[in-house]
Amino acid sequence: MISILHKLQYSQRIAKIGTWEVNFQTELAEWSEETCRIFDVPFENATFTATDWYSFIHPDDLNLVTGLIQQSEQTHQGFDFYHRIITKKGVTKYIYSWVEYEFNEQHIPVGMFGVIHDVTGTAELQSQLATSEDNIKRIINTIPVSVYARDENGYYLFGNHIFLSHYGITEQQLRGKHISDLVKNKKELDNLLFQDKVALSSGQKIHCSKFTQKNSEGVETNWQIIKVPFTLPHRNIRAILGVAEDVTKMVRQEEELRTLNSKLMERNKELEEFSHMISHDMRGPLATLMGVINVIGDYDLTQQEIAEFLGGIKGSLYKLDEITKTMNTILNRY
Repeated sequence: MISILHKLQYSQRIAKIGTWEVNFQTELAEWSEETCRIFDVPFENATFTATDWYSFIHPDDLNLVTGLIQQSEQTHQGFDFYHRIITKKGVTKYIYSWVEYEFNEQHIPVGMFGVIHDVTGTAELQSQLATSEDNIKRIINTIPVSVYARDENGYYLFGNHIFLSHYGITEQQLRGKHISDLVKNKKELDNLLFQDKVALSSGQKIHCSKFTQKNSEGVETNWQIIKVPFTLPHRNIRAILGVAEDVTKMVRQEEELRTLNSKLMERNKELEEFSHMISHDMRGPLATLMGVINVIGDYDLTQQEIAEFLGGIKGSLYKLDEITKTMNTILNRY
């Protein structure tokens, strides 16, 4: 059967966890087989000095580690920390270390012991995740729309540069902010929170109606928002991803189009009146004039009758003059 020691060594190797202990009297440290494997040193030489151990510490982490050791020597309290090492083969590894003191019956420290865990794989994944998050942020910041996220309680998780610019704040200032810190209008605040609630309760993407909001400079802007519910990984926290498009220009164009349509309708009405004037109002005076001319040419008329006809002609001419002025007024509008 496999001995308990072999089982322990096997377990340490799988978990990448090693142990060590230091005797203050001899000032020597004994490393377990897995600890030696982590540092890429042969197990046959498993006894080391403090100088040996310090030689493996990454130069950029040496001050941190030295400071922690010196602090613990004053308090004799255990501690844990993360640091990097450069192994005998020149490989950089990430290590989690846990340290405790050993005391005699008089409670005087006689040694130290601890555990080291090779967390290089986890550290690299975290680094890759951080890089991915940075890349995602860069991509989001290139999108010409406002993008933000806030949790189900209304606290912001992030916002891209357009979102931050709208409210006149920095990424650092956004941290810990609640939606009520940015949206001061109660009616508007209640409406936005209600939209969040609808999206979270339905679990579906929702398209919100347009709304108007003043930016940090006091200028009114129009926005169209899409809200998507999601859950933060590993935290089981529900949140809302908002994508808001600035439609201020589009709204203004729509207003200008409505104004233009209104003017066109007014012009069409005037053109209809103009057409009616030509077909009716001018026809009457012209018919009168033609009738008078025909009568004068066909009959012998007295002076009084001629005077009456001339009065009719004068009235018709006045009407034609008024119609002509009205026509000029209408035509000048075009």
